[in-house]
Amino acid sequence: MPIYGGDEVNALVIDVGSGWTRAGFAGEDIPKAFFPSLVAYLDEQTANGTADSTQKDPGDNDAMEVEAKTSDQGGQDGGPRAESEGLDSRIKSKSGDAGDSKREPRRKYFIGNGISTKYRPGMDVKGPLKDGLIDDWNIYENIWTYAFEDYLHAKPEEHPIFASESLWNTPALRERLTEMAFEKFNVPAFFVCNTAVLSTFAAGKHTALVVESGAEITSVVPVFEGFALKKGAVRQEGSFGGNFISDQILAQLERDYRYKPRGLFEIESKVPVEAMQQPNVKLRANVLPELVTDSFQLMTRRNIVHEYKEAVCSVSAVQFSPDNPGELANQPQKPFEFPDGFNISVGVERFKAPEIMFQPKQFVITPVSGAESLAAKSSAPESAADSKAPETSDAGGAKSNDENKDKGEGGSAAPRLMGIHEMAMASVLRCDIDLRPHLLSNVVVSGGNTAFQMFSERLAGQLMVAAPGSKVRLFSATTLPERSFMPWLGGSILASLGTFHQMWISRQEYDEQGASIVGKKCQ
Repeated sequence: MPIYGGDEVNALVIDVGSGWTRAGFAGEDIPKAFFPSLVAYLDEQTANGTADSTQKDPGDNDAMEVEAKTSDQGGQDGGPRAESEGLDSRIKSKSGDAGDSKREPRRKYFIGNGISTKYRPGMDVKGPLKDGLIDDWNIYENIWTYAFEDYLHAKPEEHPIFASESLWNTPALRERLTEMAFEKFNVPAFFVCNTAVLSTFAAGKHTALVVESGAEITSVVPVFEGFALKKGAVRQEGSFGGNFISDQILAQLERDYRYKPRGLFEIESKVPVEAMQQPNVKLRANVLPELVTDSFQLMTRRNIVHEYKEAVCSVSAVQFSPDNPGELANQPQKPFEFPDGFNISVGVERFKAPEIMFQPKQFVITPVSGAESLAAKSSAPESAADSKAPETSDAGGAKSNDENKDKGEGGSAAPRLMGIHEMAMASVLRCDIDLRPHLLSNVVVSGGNTAFQMFSERLAGQLMVAAPGSKVRLFSATTLPERSFMPWLGGSILASLGTFHQMWISRQEYDEQGASIVGKKCQ
């Protein structure tokens, strides 16, 4: 068995999340590649108005274009790779086989910082994951190619690849991911591990209660001696994460101020206005509303709200109700100006959106369907009955509500929406009684949606109230980027260990046993 991850050949570690992708070399402290997982794309007719999809858009001279055949099974019929003509963008054209009468439309992909967010008429935006699972393999494969070849300038066939996955990943998807790694990227070795275990290693522990909340998924997973305990895992079904909170803020702005943010791509000029007055802007004549897709508009508005959350939002140190903010009403207001000039001073409202993490039933304004994708319309539904709020399920995918009670070990019925501290306690109670003190004293917080000010302090306080007499200790990174790439850091640590070379799925093992080997070696 060859030794990987040494001084001569470093493994490549990649963590593709719902919001961001992180990639780099094993043994390093931070990922070299950090870019949005959302990928913009144009179908050939939208892009060129002609059947020739090899023609580049005038504004994309710095982009790279690749011709490839689509392969649903991830086999060896992928197209040739092209050398990069620019670092921060990739365009991929795809087509069906030459003799196939049912050809898929040729499509251009735009990936990278500042590239996927650049306005192009008729351009849609989509991510590779849905509910934490790979949903679009073409996008997922392009993200890998962009990260390895364009960003890291590394050849995958010369480096083992260490990838992350969600705890509830299915055997079929794991095998297909393994097949893609060996057949499409021709890697010498491969390994995949769930993000909860990787976050545990990143915190320097082997037993922990991992509280994760990213762009789309919020979950709590107990980890014992480096193995995730599926029976104790709890997650909010559907899209309950940073994007959900951003959508609530958008609904709050429309309700309280009758305001919808505009992206800079729409604005030619603006005039300063007084606080809480509608913006006075001149729109670009070449940006036609009918050519701005719903998915691109929603992504733009969410990016604006993301800046708003970072600048003014904070978790309250104590629990409060929407109608009785208590001492929070005396907190100083924080000003914020949106790109179109609309500006407000935010008081107690800046605590209400993050409070959704702890009291979702009281603070959710507009329920969002768990099945709603980024391509859905950004306008809020007319009534709460038009869509379902995210539900709570265990790692096996069994939903739990007031009628259908969860029967996890030591657990109780899980409501349709749970506070993140309630999810943590439900997870702990599903585990053996002897393990519970160790979990509560080793709570690891991970994910960009947990980076609100005072989040860790509030979570610790709520757990102390829920488990009186127990020792509660939280471990979390201090900055947003560090907390966001904890799973990647855990993979970097694990793949660089000298004893880890026995864990890799080698090319020889894959050739002998096929993709099913991933179920035996990556448990």
